[in-house]
Amino acid sequence: MTICLALFMTMLLLMGILMLSNVTVSKRLAKCFLVFSFCFFVAFSIFFEPQSFIRWDLIEHFKLIDEMRKGGVEFALKESQYADLYVYNFFAYFISLLPKSTENLLSVVPLFVDFLIVGYIYRKMFSVYISEADGRTRVLSVFFWLTTFGIKLAITGIRCSLAVSLCALAIFLELIQKKRKIFSLFLYVVAVFVHNFALVVILVRVLAVIKKPILTMLLALVTSFSLESLARYMVDNIDNEYLSFSFQRILDTVEKMGMDSALENFHGSTLIIYGCFICISIYLFVISVNAKKRYEKSEYCRGVIAFTSTVGAVAIGLSFNYLYLERFMYLVSFALLMITPIYRKKGRTANVAEFIAIPMTFFVFFFNDIYLFMVNYVGSYFLAI
Repeated sequence: MTICLALFMTMLLLMGILMLSNVTVSKRLAKCFLVFSFCFFVAFSIFFEPQSFIRWDLIEHFKLIDEMRKGGVEFALKESQYADLYVYNFFAYFISLLPKSTENLLSVVPLFVDFLIVGYIYRKMFSVYISEADGRTRVLSVFFWLTTFGIKLAITGIRCSLAVSLCALAIFLELIQKKRKIFSLFLYVVAVFVHNFALVVILVRVLAVIKKPILTMLLALVTSFSLESLARYMVDNIDNEYLSFSFQRILDTVEKMGMDSALENFHGSTLIIYGCFICISIYLFVISVNAKKRYEKSEYCRGVIAFTSTVGAVAIGLSFNYLYLERFMYLVSFALLMITPIYRKKGRTANVAEFIAIPMTFFVFFFNDIYLFMVNYVGSYFLAI
């Protein structure tokens, strides 16, 4: 497994170098790269065995389905920690009915759905709306999506990536394509009962209506500074168990993952990743605003820009909490996938920002994703900073 991961990273490095060179790139290469990545990581998730010396969320999920096997449907309904998150709770219960040898389906199925959604958006983007995009632009879109999506959390955290992917599909359908609004509403509801973070994505969708990215960024920053007080008030005064649970989680993360705590307790590589997240968010915001100045005629482009500029603005606001920003990178990855071909429309060559962004996202993908998978199999934190 370690050798496979190393080979995959080598290939990704070559792709990054290719994007920064002047070599002609085939349009098919991006599709092949996307399909290969999908197949590789789905197969990887089938055989992935989390080791307990790393705090993998997947281990906790495996414990949950073991408890469901023992306690049955009564445990799932009354004692499961995800009893109020109906969609995920019943999915986990369904997995608990299968043989223990198939428990990795708990992460394989959500990851497969994530990839199906990305594949659908990619296909619609380049076959319907931006068919003139060259091969380099297509590969760069895939590269930015993959290196910021957070494969580690998608495979081991399961719920958050799936919830964000479902919301991203809903946004693409009803905000950008202007169709299937009832189905999109259904996707939003399903996502909310997979992971509470879907509420943040839905808020982003609402804010996208403003179409004033600077104002949105200021709102996000003000919210960040007042989040702890708001969450504490909601926990003390609200009776709804779902919302109470959600705001209690906010309080916990503000205390443990706020910027002050991160700067005080995190080690070198994690702090660098944190800084990269913030820089990538700024990059997304800047290219979205620049694209808005140049491409306002296409309704599709206007929809994408309204979405991606809002995502960038909110991401900057979330920069004061490591955990929220890390999870929000799921949505940032979808935004980069959509905005890159618009920003690079008509064959724009690589600029200074891309020369900075490509190595940065590669660094994030290595140390935030592939590195921990390697540590899992090697058994030690080699290359630790």
